[in-house]
Amino acid sequence: MTKQDSSTTIIDIAKRANVTDITVSRAFNHPEMVKKETRDKILAIAQELNYVPNLFARNLKNKNSRIIGVVTDSTFNPFYIVLIQTVSRLAKEKGYQVIIFDSDSDEKAEKTAIETLVSYKASGILLSPVRDDKDYQPSYLSLIDQHNVPLVFVDRSIYGYQNKYSGLLLKTLKLAL
Repeated sequence: MTKQDSSTTIIDIAKRANVTDITVSRAFNHPEMVKKETRDKILAIAQELNYVPNLFARNLKNKNSRIIGVVTDSTFNPFYIVLIQTVSRLAKEKGYQVIIFDSDSDEKAEKTAIETLVSYKASGILLSPVRDDKDYQPSYLSLIDQHNVPLVFVDRSIYGYQNKYSGLLLKTLKLAL
């Protein structure tokens, strides 16, 4: 078995299979559009080269990562442990992955987590803000709105903020908080 470095791309697979990179992409994303023999050859080469699809590249194209972010102020809190387990189970059933951030009650860490999730084109974010007083109006709220990211508050909320997309995330996960 040949091992390839982590930079193996669909172009490398296409060259080995003597097909176009579009055919390789279809073999992974729309297998019904590729002849069985060709698809089997592509998948065998991909396995031989230890190919792992670049989800970030796919996210850029699809504008959605199928990632749900959970940002809490402490992953050791029993409430959040149950929440994370439940969300992870529901997300997995729907074909989503969960990324967990622990802000440790630090506003800067919370902001970095939100910015990271927006940059990953997260499908939604569950957030327990570090503060819930009237003066806490974090700058990342405009980023969330600008990118139309569903945001659902857990345990606490940000005074006066409404996210018009939060219902999409709740509906997707069939989650009632």
